[in-house]
Amino acid sequence: MLRKILALLLASLAIPAFARTWNAKTDWGATGNGTTNDSPAIQRGVAAMAAGDTVVFPSPGTYYLASTVLFSTGVRVKCQAGASLVGPNKGTDIFANIQSNTAIGGSATTGCIFNGGGIQAYGNGGDGGQTLRQALTNLTFTYNTFENMTYGPNEFRSDGGIFIGGGSNNVVIRHNTFSNIIPYNDGYNSAGKTYNDKYDPDGDSARAAIWFYGGSNYSVDHNTFLHDYQNIKACQGQQFQAQNMLIHHNFSDSHHRMFMEINTGNGCGNATYNAGIANYQVYDNFDQNAGGPFPYALTFGLSSPMASAIQPGQTTPSVIPMSGVVWYNNLLKGVKNTQQYTGIGIEVGAENMNIYNNTVMGQWGNAGYGFVGTAGGYIQDNYGCMIITPSGPSNTAFADANGRTTVTYRRNRNAGSCPPGLASLAVSLGTVSNASGTLTATATVTTVEYGMQGVVFAIDGHYVSAVMGGGPYVLKYGAAGLSSGSHAVTATVVDAVGVLALSGKQSVSTTAGVGPTGPIGPNVNPSSQDFDIAGNANDPINGAVSTRLAGRRVTDH
Repeated sequence: MLRKILALLLASLAIPAFARTWNAKTDWGATGNGTTNDSPAIQRGVAAMAAGDTVVFPSPGTYYLASTVLFSTGVRVKCQAGASLVGPNKGTDIFANIQSNTAIGGSATTGCIFNGGGIQAYGNGGDGGQTLRQALTNLTFTYNTFENMTYGPNEFRSDGGIFIGGGSNNVVIRHNTFSNIIPYNDGYNSAGKTYNDKYDPDGDSARAAIWFYGGSNYSVDHNTFLHDYQNIKACQGQQFQAQNMLIHHNFSDSHHRMFMEINTGNGCGNATYNAGIANYQVYDNFDQNAGGPFPYALTFGLSSPMASAIQPGQTTPSVIPMSGVVWYNNLLKGVKNTQQYTGIGIEVGAENMNIYNNTVMGQWGNAGYGFVGTAGGYIQDNYGCMIITPSGPSNTAFADANGRTTVTYRRNRNAGSCPPGLASLAVSLGTVSNASGTLTATATVTTVEYGMQGVVFAIDGHYVSAVMGGGPYVLKYGAAGLSSGSHAVTATVVDAVGVLALSGKQSVSTTAGVGPTGPIGPNVNPSSQDFDIAGNANDPINGAVSTRLAGRRVTDH
């Protein structure tokens, strides 16, 4: 399904036969000197582009845009390595009115840097009740950097990295970095007598690195979020049921409020339409230092309270139609904090959902709960622990917390205090034996996480053999190709989000030319495997940038 979606999107973005490639300096007269206002030159150039054209911003180049550049057709925007588009950091966008069939970035060598201003695409559906015909379609934003947007007071449409409003369909946001997107003083007001009085000075209107209204067919994956107010914010207020909302393999360090919040129309002030989502998957995300230096009170790592709403023609709430809601293998780690009611957790309300195999190491007791009114489904096989134990609960809980549901909670582990240093993954390696040139050893993984990608064995610092999946992790390797003498063997475990843990060394002696050569089944050659990682970093074992879709390996060049 995911490969089909991506294939359709790429096909729709095929370059027309007579499309032109423009150079922002030589064709448009932009200076890129960092001080001259290049907005007029770039605006004239963009206005001259035809559908499917490409513009390249050459490097070296710092293109200062004092005013927002508006688009009128679907185009491609690329930057040479190091080229940056700089806004005034006054709550305005660098690019706006982005149209359907637009791609910005594209690869590790053509991504753009947006500093002091983001990008905005807006369909015709307003803030709620969008129809599919009003939606923008086929948008790809890949390998870009969005940074240093700190203007306040808050205007959420233009204070973030990417804002997509008015409805959108077929959107890929991948391999981007969102850094320092925190309007107004870290989103925290030092005034107030108690911690909960230290409110956000311009209210709770969520500022976010990524914000979209009425989206369908989204993949937000392999992005890195660094010290942002909130990473992902969305409102499902469209008239039609959204399809295929996929949030996966993203990495966050020190967000203030939420890692992800996707709400109903009701939750965003659009009470008329709450059509729900079919196939809503959130998996393999890594939320580190959640809350940052000033954790938001009553925050969540992952939040999506889509349980019930008053639908058109009704006077009482009914269950929002949801299906295929599956969240798993997410790793959430908070920060040490002495204030009660601050922390992270999972808040979800979705019909017949399955929330499983998540690890929550948080500052408060609500590790995970179904939102009031949730009909059916499971929160099961999750792990929770407390970073501190203030005057409130001494242990975590996966249970109803703000009202009754019919969710089934089972086999969740509530471990009390978290391990020192929030250690969640370790591996040890037993004695390595050599039987006629066949090396064997057992690696033992100790973890509170779920979804191990596998264990990789190294000899003298070189990865040579791997056991993929959940184990058992037994080295079987033919040593004929090794030189005679003593060798050091280690094991490295790779968890679901790409975190590594390394064992101590074991020694073994071999004789050159004796025995088989290379990995012996079920061991495999690690260089032929795809070890994925949350965020936009490379494969931690092989170094290649790759994205797994529907179990297949798709390598980005």
